Amino acid sequence: MIQRIQTVFLILAIACNVASLFLPLWSGGIGDMTETVQGLSVEHQGQRVLFMEHDATSKTIAHTGYVALVALSSIWLLLVIFQYSNRVRQVTRTYLGMLMICLEILALVWLTMQAQGAEAGPEVGGLAPILALVFAWLAARAINKDEALVKSADRFR
Repeated sequence: MIQRIQTVFLILAIACNVASLFLPLWSGGIGDMTETVQGLSVEHQGQRVLFMEHDATSKTIAHTGYVALVALSSIWLLLVIFQYSNRVRQVTRTYLGMLMICLEILALVWLTMQAQGAEAGPEVGGLAPILALVFAWLAARAINKDEALVKSADRFR
């Protein structure tokens, strides 16, 4: 059923995932040459540019991959919500969504490591995929508990 606690956890995971597109992911630079990267844009020395308008570098291509992973995993987790009729399939697909979120985190770490300058570091938006992973794990755990409850009820019949 849609009104279960796992639905709330999946919606929170989707919200955290999408929030990573609008929060600053990392920033860095040398001296007064700073760069702050958000999910959909980059601010370079105070000037904001969308990533699609940025020059085609390996960092831009990797960032586009990160945005694609966020979109794919968010849509996937949204579809998982409606798989409530088959809990085993739902939990399997939740684990696949968690794998996609792990790939997002790895892409974010790689992007941070590619940042130029000794003062580069993650920002608050870098925590959003980690929170999404935690909420997806809580959802999978709740789905497993529901399945165990149904199986134990079937034994009494």
